[in-house]
Amino acid sequence: MAEHGFLHFVPFQELPTMLFAPPKVSLPVWFSRFYASSFALTRTNFLPDGEGVEQRRFGESSVWMSVPERAILELLHGVPEKQMINEAYQILEMMTVVRPKFMQTLLQECSSVKVKRLFFLLAERTGHSWFEDLDQSKIDFGSGCRVIEEGGTFNSKWQLVVKDWSEI
Repeated sequence: MAEHGFLHFVPFQELPTMLFAPPKVSLPVWFSRFYASSFALTRTNFLPDGEGVEQRRFGESSVWMSVPERAILELLHGVPEKQMINEAYQILEMMTVVRPKFMQTLLQECSSVKVKRLFFLLAERTGHSWFEDLDQSKIDFGSGCRVIEEGGTFNSKWQLVVKDWSEI
């Protein structure tokens, strides 16, 4: 998210860059040997491969990078293990420009009930105008409660148990 200008806190230390790859993809040995501590690799297929990524140039090199709409869903995938919910909310709060049709497509294709419910819980609170353009009736939210954080409060609308992230 920082590469797209969405960073809420300046970290005291350099944090690893998040990499997402399909489950069977392996990083080259040379990459793992020299850069393993600079990157946190998550192997998952909760979003379709290649949907919402673009090639970005950095000097003479280029890398595939998630666009903001995909990146926020990837960020939410890491809540609470790798990402605090309050920071995810604060980053989403800064995302005043979101392409609703594209976000709708990503949410419909997303296989993670947790990510979809967290997104709607947080996005609803932001009050952004683009939120009203999302059609919740076309999204499969699964069934049953999801416990994101033990000791949290039950949100009946989104069937989530989370700690109070709005006051942290």
